[in-house]
Amino acid sequence: LTRLMIDAVEHGLGKKAKVSGVKIAGKTGTARTSQKGLDGWFVFFAPADNPQIAVSIICEKGGKGMDVAAPLAKKLVTEILTVK
Repeated sequence: LTRLMIDAVEHGLGKKAKVSGVKIAGKTGTARTSQKGLDGWFVFFAPADNPQIAVSIICEKGGKGMDVAAPLAKKLVTEILTVK
């Protein structure tokens, strides 16, 4: 399962969460729970080989998970796990 989640970030719909130097295992999702828009989400843990954080981002009526939640995950990982 972890390998599939890594692949989703490296090559799939979660690629907007990709951070150089940090292996992220994640999964995007989108649901229509009302007529008013799409609820996007992204769940992930990082670093994938030795997790330090696990997060679920839910954007109600924000759009597709790959477009709204995955980029937020990138920001979080960059702030929390990368050296500036």
